[in-house]
Parts: sequence; C-alpha cells; structure tokens
Amino acid sequence: MNSRDTERALAAAAAAQRAARAVAVDPSCEPAYAAHHLAAAWKALAAAVCPEEHVLMDMSDLQRWLPAGLQVAVGPQQVATLARSLPALLAEHNRTPSGGRGRADIEAHVRGLAALIAAAQGQLPARPWRRWLWLVVAALVLLVATQPWQRLTTPPWRGIYFMKKHHAGKSVIRHDAAIDFDWGKGSPMDELPINEFSVRWDTCMHIDEDTDVILQIISDDGTRVFVDGNLEILNRTKGQSQARGGTVRMTRDVHHVRVEYNEYDGNAHVELLASFAGEPPGPIPAGMLSAPTGPIDAEDPCR
Repeated sequence: MNSRDTERALAAAAAAQRAARAVAVDPSCEPAYAAHHLAAAWKALAAAVCPEEHVLMDMSDLQRWLPAGLQVAVGPQQVATLARSLPALLAEHNRTPSGGRGRADIEAHVRGLAALIAAAQGQLPARPWRRWLWLVVAALVLLVATQPWQRLTTPPWRGIYFMKKHHAGKSVIRHDAAIDFDWGKGSPMDELPINEFSVRWDTCMHIDEDTDVILQIISDDGTRVFVDGNLEILNRTKGQSQARGGTVRMTRDVHHVRVEYNEYDGNAHVELLASFAGEPPGPIPAGMLSAPTGPIDAEDPCR
C-alpha cells in the first residue's frame, strides 16, 4: 500500500471511529450498535498499518499485528486495554454471543482507538509536492465515471445540494449511491461553499412485508429524517457529531424517505443506517431503493 492509500485508509478509520463515538455517547442509541463502526475502523486501520505481505488471520489478536512503533506511541497499557475489549466488540459485530459490554467500556475503547489512529496518522510521511497531479487524475476519473453513458442505473438517492443553509439559494442536483459522506472541512462539490450549505436527499424504499425498521442518522451538523412526509428523526446538533435513531412501522409498499442536512461550520459528515429484523444498523441494501421519478417538489415523488 502506497502512502496515498495509507492516508485514505487512516481517514476511513478516523471517520468510522467518529461515528462509533457518536453512537456511544448518545443515550438514545444502544451502545452495542457502535460495534458496526468500530469493526470498520479496525479493519481500515489494519489495512493501513499492516505490511502488504502480512495476512491478518485474527484481527482481535491486536498485540501480534499492531506495529511496535504504534504500540510504543500510545503506550503498552493502552494497547493492552484495547486488546482485552476488541474480541468482544468484534463478536458483537458478527452477532456472536459475547456477553456484551457497557456504555462506559465502549466509550473507553472508542477513546483508545482515537489515540491509536492519531498516532498512525502522525507517522505518515509528508505528502509530495506533486499532489496536484493526483488530484487532476482523480477528477478526470470522476468525470468519466459520472457521464450518463457510463451509468447502467441511476443511483437511488436524489440529492439537491443548496449553496446556503436551510435549503435555500441556488442548487445543484446529483444522484448518490448512499448517504455516507465525510467531507471534513471541505464541501461536497466545487459549486458549494465549505460552510453554511445544505442538502436534501430522497429515495423510494421498497418494503416486501410489514415490518419495523430502525433508522439511525449520524451527522455533524443537524439532520431530519422523514418517511412518507412524517418527521421521524430530529438530530439537533451543531459543531459536533451526534447520532439519533427511531423505529418506523412500514407496510408492504413503496415509501418515500427524505433526509435533510444542514452544515454550519467546521467538519461536515452525515451517514444514514437502518436495522432490519433486529440486525445491527448498516447501510440500506441498494436493492431496496430506487431513485424518485416524480418532480422534486412533489409531496410523494415515488408515486
């Protein structure tokens, strides 16, 4: 893995760790649900710091695969504490009976993982001055990938990106595969400012049988989630990551799901997860979603 890929993997680990923290500190969320994000963070961290020739057979055996330099950087006591709690968290993620862990234990694990990721990021080499060349190449690849003739299907989330907060001002429409973004201190696209922008996404969710769906939104800053026009989740937060969840009864039908996001300043990220049949929260399966075909201002664009 080259330094650029390592940097991206560590950024992914940091984003997943922040999502885990948002769940862990939110009293309305079951703390065990943080295991979904923690497993993703550990996987990304392992990909970043393990040599390419190293085959990681057991991620829970932390002291065996974590480089000695990182163990020294965060301290052997911190590594030992993480190693003791990691197997139970991975078991929870895999739905293996593990006895569970309390909120305080999970919060401590999240803090220890944050220190470990920060130490790994601190060991990254300086980025070369030719960074602009990589950015140009990435932009060209994105341009080709987003052309209509390259797409077989339309991504299911129709996003309206507003240049002002509270869904005002000029806007740009694009379709997204999922609501899972971490823009850091940047913006979703060149047309938008880095602060005080907003986004409204909607999609059509296909439910095959009557069921209870647990929806969870994690964001910095505020978000609202609507199902069939009804406000189901209100996440009031400004300047910090926070998670909110709610249970929605959905009948066998096509349901209009809308997510509204406001960015004020600082970091910008938003992620929508769902839990079906008691499983831990995860991305909504793409097969359950389709892009709305009705007008953007329609009460129900799925009809």
